[in-house]
Amino acid sequence: MELLGKNLADLKNSRPNQVFSLATGLGASCQCLEALRELHRAGFIHRDVKPANFACGKNERIRIIYMLDFGISKRLSPASAEEMSRGGRFKGSLQGTIRYASIACHQCQELGPRDDCESWLYMMVDLISPMGESIM
Repeated sequence: MELLGKNLADLKNSRPNQVFSLATGLGASCQCLEALRELHRAGFIHRDVKPANFACGKNERIRIIYMLDFGISKRLSPASAEEMSRGGRFKGSLQGTIRYASIACHQCQELGPRDDCESWLYMMVDLISPMGESIM
């Protein structure tokens, strides 16, 4: 039994130029950002934000996007959650998918919620910009 539809990477790759329209890409990206915000509020960071880790629902929920794959996510302790809200970070090694990883992740620096947000930004650009083209 399938509970969810296709992930955003598969949907994007099935499109003519392998990109979403601006309206579709921004709408999907907004739902992904909302899911990240809720994850951070719950005290976790995802650490692998990418189109393949977000999928559409099925049937009447086809326009709802769900976050997937919490395999390398990390729980923030109450003390570190407070520190993160002030801009702190976890010490770490390269985590997630290189294409969407934050600069801090590439430098094997500490990771925090803002790194998920940076990865989300790279993901959003990937969803709406044809490969190799500038969005400017």
